[in-house]
Amino acid sequence: MLKFKTADIERQWKENMLDGRLALAVWALVGFVAHHFGKDLTITDLWRSREEAKRLNAIQKLPESRVSPHEAWRAVDFRVADFDAIELAKMQRIISDGLHYGGPRPVWYGAAHGTAPHVHLQVGHDPSFDMTKGDGA
Repeated sequence: MLKFKTADIERQWKENMLDGRLALAVWALVGFVAHHFGKDLTITDLWRSREEAKRLNAIQKLPESRVSPHEAWRAVDFRVADFDAIELAKMQRIISDGLHYGGPRPVWYGAAHGTAPHVHLQVGHDPSFDMTKGDGA
């Protein structure tokens, strides 16, 4: 089952603005985790405003101008506390080796990434998957 850290993150998910390739990766991971581990996957971060991205850039000592893939609906963060190292490695393998949809593959950043322990999953920019156009193109 897919869970959300906050009601706002759940609302963002339901807006259906997430890059289509990333949504595919998330659902594949949800199914894998449920089937193999009997666990839920919790999204802790989805969309990020420019202001929030600047704040986090400052915390991580990154340039203020750095644009986060979260700002473009191309990244999602998951809670890792629910999984052990072996489970996380298997989840990473599914994402890295199991998804072949063409174009840039999803990128998995492990638990040490960012400001708190989490997994960050993102896809590269691809105009053919730009969901912000509103036409699904």
